[in-house]
Amino acid sequence: MLWVPPPFKTNPGDGCLSRSCPNGLTAIRRFCRIPESVEFRLLEGWEVSQFPHEGYFTCYEAYLMQCHLWFPIPELIVQLLNRFNLSISQVNPCGLQHLVGILVLSYELGITLDADLLEALVEP
Repeated sequence: MLWVPPPFKTNPGDGCLSRSCPNGLTAIRRFCRIPESVEFRLLEGWEVSQFPHEGYFTCYEAYLMQCHLWFPIPELIVQLLNRFNLSISQVNPCGLQHLVGILVLSYELGITLDADLLEALVEP
């Protein structure tokens, strides 16, 4: 089965500094089944993605559309990133897709992962 998002036309509003737009976020939310409790926020004025607003983190569209990331972010991924002192925006989409794939495969096989085992699986 091919995982292709529904087509939508971007419609950035005046002052929208992001390549994202409200209707694009709505389409992503619907396609990825992201609950309404997850709040999206587009950049405003002086804001840049490297320094997100207090209480938020940067999450690029590729993380949702290519990596199949879901919310809430699995605690095991958060623990692993914390061990490596990384934020989610510092992990490239391919790396995050790999982590999500390991989690999904472990769930499918009935294997219980913890942060130590996941770290051992991804260590070079």
